Amino acid sequence: MKKYAIIGMAGRFPDANTPTQFFDNLLNGKSSFRKLSNKEVEESPYSQDEHFIPVTSTIDNVYDFDIDLFKMTAAEARLTDPQQRIFLKCCYEALEDASQVNSKDRIGVFASSAQSSYLISNIFRSKGLNIRFDYSTYIGNETDFNATRVSYKLNLTGPSMSVQSGCSSALVALNEACRNMDSDTCDLALVGGISITFPLASGYSYKEGTTFSRSGQLRAFDKDADGMIKGDGCGVVVIKPYDRALLDNDNIYAVISGIGISNDGNSKVGYTAPSIRGERAAIKDAIASSKVDPECIDYIEAHGTGTKIGDPIEVRALSQAYHFQKPHKIGSVKSNIGHLDTASGIAGLIKGALILKNSIVPKSIGFTSENPQANLESSHLFVDPQNNTELPKDKKNYVGVSSFGIGGTNVHVILESDLSAENDKKAEFKEYVIQISAKSKNSLDNYRNKLASFLEKHSELNLIDVVRTLNEGRKHFENKYNFEAASIPELIEKLFNGETTDKSPSTVQEGRFISLPTYSFNEQNYSLIPDGSLLKKTNSTSATKPKNRGLTESDIISDICSIWEDELGEEILETSDFFELNGDSLIAVGLIDRINKKFDVKLGTDTLLDYPTPRELAAHILNDFQYSDQSNIDLSNVYCLNKGQKGSKNLFLIHPAGGSIFCFKELFKHIDLDFLNIYAISFPQTIDSRLNITELSKIYIQQIRSIQPTGKYLLGGYSFGGNVAIEMARILEKDGFEVKRIYMIDSLVPEAYPKKQPSGDSYLKIFPLALSFMSAKTTDSNVDLSYIEDYSSIEAIINSMKENNALPKSFDTNYLKDIFGIWEANHIALLNQSKEVVNSDITVFSAKENMPEEMYINMNMKKTDAKDWQNYTSGYVNVIKISGNHFTSMSNSDNLTRLADIFESNLEEII
Repeated sequence: MKKYAIIGMAGRFPDANTPTQFFDNLLNGKSSFRKLSNKEVEESPYSQDEHFIPVTSTIDNVYDFDIDLFKMTAAEARLTDPQQRIFLKCCYEALEDASQVNSKDRIGVFASSAQSSYLISNIFRSKGLNIRFDYSTYIGNETDFNATRVSYKLNLTGPSMSVQSGCSSALVALNEACRNMDSDTCDLALVGGISITFPLASGYSYKEGTTFSRSGQLRAFDKDADGMIKGDGCGVVVIKPYDRALLDNDNIYAVISGIGISNDGNSKVGYTAPSIRGERAAIKDAIASSKVDPECIDYIEAHGTGTKIGDPIEVRALSQAYHFQKPHKIGSVKSNIGHLDTASGIAGLIKGALILKNSIVPKSIGFTSENPQANLESSHLFVDPQNNTELPKDKKNYVGVSSFGIGGTNVHVILESDLSAENDKKAEFKEYVIQISAKSKNSLDNYRNKLASFLEKHSELNLIDVVRTLNEGRKHFENKYNFEAASIPELIEKLFNGETTDKSPSTVQEGRFISLPTYSFNEQNYSLIPDGSLLKKTNSTSATKPKNRGLTESDIISDICSIWEDELGEEILETSDFFELNGDSLIAVGLIDRINKKFDVKLGTDTLLDYPTPRELAAHILNDFQYSDQSNIDLSNVYCLNKGQKGSKNLFLIHPAGGSIFCFKELFKHIDLDFLNIYAISFPQTIDSRLNITELSKIYIQQIRSIQPTGKYLLGGYSFGGNVAIEMARILEKDGFEVKRIYMIDSLVPEAYPKKQPSGDSYLKIFPLALSFMSAKTTDSNVDLSYIEDYSSIEAIINSMKENNALPKSFDTNYLKDIFGIWEANHIALLNQSKEVVNSDITVFSAKENMPEEMYINMNMKKTDAKDWQNYTSGYVNVIKISGNHFTSMSNSDNLTRLADIFESNLEEII
């Protein structure tokens, strides 16, 4: 096989939150087993058993998560198995450690995880065993979705798969990743495993004949070994073809030079029993694929579970495969942290890689004298419980790593050290600007201090390596600090003092990527307590009070808070802001639907733009949805997104097809202008959806003139909204008013649309594609809708999307049908547009990428040029290219941020 470099790693292990802490614990001979506290004993489900063993080896802060960084609601986080959450965090850290978090390569994800005991121990006990099947809860707790969640959240486009083979799962995943890179289906890969058992820290019940330890100790290869103890943990590595890693000056921990994989078949006493033949076959295949001389192996990280039968069988398999002629050191990390189940192989691999990176083999613990059945000495193997063994740094060193699964899947990996030349040459004394950034200010300041402390301990690092790693290998968020320094000591001082610069970050071609502290998550505890206190049930089907009949504002606020707590999974105050709680347009659909049913009202989801707190929403309901002015014009569909100073100009933006203006909310949260009021107009709830563009324009003109009776108008819109805006300009100009400028976000000229109306089937086929683009937050032009087999009705399509988790099951089908009706009617309205010339200037933010071909084919549309808007105005047309396609330019967060910067600079021109 080709050689692959391990260039990044991350992990959570008992008593260690990083691989470095983990390896330090091994060098110090630390045991992470502990006895349960009195409270833990009381709460353990095993405490009444006759053979209860009150011992645990678990990890810290299992429930903590950064919902803002990973874009989850609190409710979704609580319903997602912490295994998936922690694995996602470790994947992000591993990519940062590898300086690959910004990579455009095809990154694959090959993940292993234990079955979700969180579902049974926490969710079912919180919500009751009689709860209905919930697909989103299923996805958050099923092993199938661990890898694909990572790919979705981190926008990774290589193969993404969950790999399950019991205890050997993580190293089987490693083998799968290498084979995928061998066949060129991905360029690099995240590989890892996780296993966390709930209830946490509950010990276990020993039963005669099982593999668990009666004594509560794990002693691999020892004469007193009596079984294993389950531990909790997670490990992730980033691997890359070795030749590319050398070329890219990556930080290489170790090199994977051989992998062997096998299964026992039925040549053993039982399904769960180990087999010498199967283990030997995997080890021999690894030796053959690596072409290493067996005598060159410096250390073997054994599977070593501390069982009386398993350990001797493993020793025999090693002996028969390697045929050692001189003593070789073996050990097992399980004696330190326990058996991590699906994560055990990755823990052994990380240990092996760090042995080679640091040129030292940790001593073994839990060993006094050998198991007489193992015959270590005759196999030329030994366990060293006394000393850490240093390895020579000027020659190749080799480590073997084994992982064997119940059911018979065996894996052996051979690692070798990397001897590529280090960049020892000190860079010339030169000023560099280094940038650090984070999603939140709290994370940023925590990282600043963490980095400074790390550099104090590693002052030998080259500054240019630090510059390249941070400026090129890390994401750049809105919150950022830039520091100018010519040496590591100077950088440390400025980091501690917070002495920043306005200069731009340096771009360097030299330097190596190195391992630096990874992101400081801004975390909170998101757990489901088994007593159900966090997910109160509300009686959403109870009879509602008629509107304005005895209802007080406090009644409405209380009911709204209860609904929000159910939908968002947070404790809600009357001042809680929907958007600060990571609410989005899809969550708003379910939330507003429940409020409409509760109060017998007809609010649109866009109502939350103007009334984002329970208190404001309650006041809006109580005042019968009317603005406080005395106008008879209904302005319930007009929302102020930006309030300028007194005397500010007004910009009116018209909704895209479908009527929602949530896209404008996302866009203008990045824009803050004190000289402009920005109003967004959504499709009114009370009018016929089949109105043509002229009829709609007249309604919207009445509304904007009630806000701005005279003066020079600024209009705009996204897609369909831009076409409405230019028609509004025609009408206003005929009435003697001036329209100074029209801002269009990828609005298409009339020639783009067919003269003849497409069939109803065309709209049915395109709607789910458009909906997927607008909700997926992706930049990918391909959306897989192959699961939709029935396009006969919008209801059938919605049901298919719900069943395949493209839409939450809680969404009201009739509500979505109404949205489709408006969307279809708006599209039909585009077929008959005026071609009269207006006088105003037009700015078009035109998407660089075309829409998917299906759009053009099914809708009989033509590809046109935004410059053609010049045919519709005597004014000036300015076309500005923006990232993404018609949909992703306004749905992908990165594209939105770039568009906001461009839009803001253009708006500043009107001062």
